[in-house]
Amino acid sequence: MRAAAALLLLAVPAHAQSCVNDAPCKGGTTLQQSLIPNPSFEDFSRCPTSYGHLTGYADTWKQATSATSDLYVRGGGCTGWDQDALGAADGVAYVGAIGVPSSPYIEYVGACLSTPLAANTAYTLQVSVAAGLIQGYGGDTNGKSDLYCISSKSSCGTSSCSSSCFPLSGTVVNPGGDTLLATAEPAGGLIHGAGWKTMSFVFTPTVACHAVMLGPAAGATVESGKSGMMLYYDSLNLQSGGGWSGNTWDGCCVSGACAQDTRAPTCVGTAAPAVPTFAPVSTGGMQVSGDPFTSYGGKTTQFYLPLGVEHTLLTCPNVELRGRTKHSGVPGDTQQWFDHFTVLTGQAGHQNTVTVGLNAVSASGTASTAGDRVVAALQKFRTAAQLEVLNLAVDGVAAAGGAVLPQLAGGWKVEAKHIGHTEVVALAAGDVKVRLQSAIAAKFAAAEDKLQHMHIDVEFDGLDAKACAGVFPEMWGVVPMSNSTERLLTP
Repeated sequence: MRAAAALLLLAVPAHAQSCVNDAPCKGGTTLQQSLIPNPSFEDFSRCPTSYGHLTGYADTWKQATSATSDLYVRGGGCTGWDQDALGAADGVAYVGAIGVPSSPYIEYVGACLSTPLAANTAYTLQVSVAAGLIQGYGGDTNGKSDLYCISSKSSCGTSSCSSSCFPLSGTVVNPGGDTLLATAEPAGGLIHGAGWKTMSFVFTPTVACHAVMLGPAAGATVESGKSGMMLYYDSLNLQSGGGWSGNTWDGCCVSGACAQDTRAPTCVGTAAPAVPTFAPVSTGGMQVSGDPFTSYGGKTTQFYLPLGVEHTLLTCPNVELRGRTKHSGVPGDTQQWFDHFTVLTGQAGHQNTVTVGLNAVSASGTASTAGDRVVAALQKFRTAAQLEVLNLAVDGVAAAGGAVLPQLAGGWKVEAKHIGHTEVVALAAGDVKVRLQSAIAAKFAAAEDKLQHMHIDVEFDGLDAKACAGVFPEMWGVVPMSNSTERLLTP
């Protein structure tokens, strides 16, 4: 239940900008997207809030059977509803499926394909997989999973995949009696809390496949004392061909322009400087979101800053964060949102200033309903070639998508990207990462109000909180709280 991000690489020369995370080379250096649309679940129309929220939430994805597979989103304007602290393999979204082989009860996720799989043709599906844990299901497992072909039959159109393909009735192993394409498991198995691994399904269908179905295999192991296993899936990269051999994909890119990434094949240019890969912070990380709250180590604190004035929030070795808040827009309300951040990278005397603010957004267009106009606006944000909601500047110079930015002081690098309908500016220096992202105002009932009152959330990873000073470390409880910070806890 995780997702891959489409990157706007700010620091990559033009010859490498066409490369994306989930696109191995095909036919020389020409790239091909995954044959599974929305392969990392980053395109979602609403936030999941409970079990079984997948169909109608993640674009193009379905609960494949009567068993209730789930969508999880941690970021992008959504709050993770589950208790597991694991974040996405890439981006903010991923899916999960429970397996109880002894019952049997197996959950599957289903995907229609952009192009049907041809019979007697080799394909490879590379998947990020992790062990989950939720309400007694999960823990350590071998992670063994089955991939099925949904072929031409009454439940699925003969020429294209339609919504009638899913769900298939039943909760047992392969209730539709579909063709098993392959079984795979990650090397060394999965340990809950140890993060993501990659596994590959290599197969040659004997019939044409209009859709695929993925879930735990009957041979997946269950940790002692658990009711069943829980597997998370993300970044499903389906390509024709037999997979990686050295640094080539099925014989393409023999010039050496391709390199294998731990999540998915990626094309890189030899002259391209490295750009940070940012994974969302887990629930144990440092976050600032909503109206506004800051969270760290399981502690969440609401606070109130002087409106319209930039305030120093966090000062750490090699980075400083300042922020400005605006009123919620609700008469009589005391809550606030952040509309501008300043990040100072490096140390005094040798710093760069990165600013991230909000552009005015509205649900414009010709759609007949306000909700449809909001959807159209969010779709525009998702497909834009550069930032639409956020404005980014480095040392006072605006940086649009595609601009080439030098490495900043203190070894910091910057990237901007779209994750679903969310825009993100991420900074990274070694293990330390700062991520600023647009977020809709979920507290409003009206769709247009949600969009009009968009704000900026921020997450941190890799910071040594005890080495930092400012109002946030004081609110987190890692350094003593001053009287001035204590006053910020009251409206």
